[in-house]
Amino acid sequence: MPPGRFEEFIELSMKFLANPWNLWRSGRFMLQRTVLRLAFSERIAYSRETGLGTPKTTLPFKVLGGFREGNAMMVEPKGVEPSTSRVRF
Repeated sequence: MPPGRFEEFIELSMKFLANPWNLWRSGRFMLQRTVLRLAFSERIAYSRETGLGTPKTTLPFKVLGGFREGNAMMVEPKGVEPSTSRVRF
């Protein structure tokens, strides 16, 4: 991969994750299809009786949704690493 190419991919990915609507509103079918494939892990279900179903989102949107909903938790200060007071030299 040429130098600087990775950074370009990351920048484009971050722009998409920040606002997928920008690609969708272009009105171009191929871009809209790409948005659906990147945002949802399966096809959006539709029923004549109940309407649109709730689709499963892809991992990046699940993670971002967790931050928005306040589900992000900090690690407890104790219990993750062994206590240093037990170490003897």
